[in-house]
Amino acid sequence: MAGIATDAWLRHRQARPEALARLFCFHHAGGGASSFAGWGTLAPADVEVCPVQLPGRENRLSERAFTDMEALVEALADALEPMLDLPFGLFGHSMGARLAYALAIELRDRGLPVPSVLVVSASRAPHHPPLFPDLHTLSDARLADELAVIGGLPEAIRQSEEMMTMMTAIARADFTVLETWRPRAGQRVPAALLALGGEDDRYAPREALESWSSLSGGRFRSKRLPGGHFYLKDQPGAVVAEACSALFRSLDDPVGIAKEARP
Repeated sequence: MAGIATDAWLRHRQARPEALARLFCFHHAGGGASSFAGWGTLAPADVEVCPVQLPGRENRLSERAFTDMEALVEALADALEPMLDLPFGLFGHSMGARLAYALAIELRDRGLPVPSVLVVSASRAPHHPPLFPDLHTLSDARLADELAVIGGLPEAIRQSEEMMTMMTAIARADFTVLETWRPRAGQRVPAALLALGGEDDRYAPREALESWSSLSGGRFRSKRLPGGHFYLKDQPGAVVAEACSALFRSLDDPVGIAKEARP
C-alpha cells in the first residue's frame, strides 16, 4: 500500500486554505469516510475536517483492505505526513478510536508532529480486550447477524446479497485489525484526550469511556450524549462541536499537556 497518494486517504474533505487546524476522522469497523460526510460544514470556519478513507471500501473498493494494525498505522503515517503542517486533532469512532490512538503513538515514535487532542468515541481503551474477540472468525451469516445487532448494518444492505458479501468482507478485515492487535502496555498519547459516547451504548458504557483516562498525556475528560453506539449519526453537530472545542482548548493552553501529564 506504500506510495498511495495522500488524497486517496481523504474523502469528503472540504479544503479550507484559511484553516488554523485540522481534524482527522476515523470511521467504525465496516464503515467508511462517508460516515463523516457533511461534518466540514458543521465545523468552525477555521477547522478543516478531514475524513480518512481506509482501503477496501467505498471509493477504494478495488484496493485490498488492511488486516494488520501496525501495517495500517505505518501506511497512514506515511500518507498523512504532508497534512501535518497545521495543528491537528484525531477523532475516532468505535474501531476508529483505537486506530486514532495507534496512529498518535506511531507519529510520536517517528518524531513527527503529534495531535493536540485525541477524541475517542464509543470505545473502550486498547488495554482492555476487544468486546467481541472472535468476530473475524465467524461465518458470513453469523458476522452479518452480529453487525445487525450492534447496529452497523443498515437494512437496505441486508436485502442485497451482493452488498452483504461486500460488507461482510470489509467488516471481517476491520475486525481482524482490531482483534489481532496487541498494543504495548501503558503507551500514553502525547495529547489531551476527550472520550465521547452514547448514554444508552451498552458496548461502550461510562466505565468504558473512563478507561481511557490512564492513556492521556494531558487533560482527560469524558462526556456522554443521548443515543446508543451510533449516537453520532443523530447529532453530528453536537459531536463536531465537542471535538473542535477540545481541539482549540488544547491549542489555547498547550503547556497544559505538560502540566497535567502524570509520571
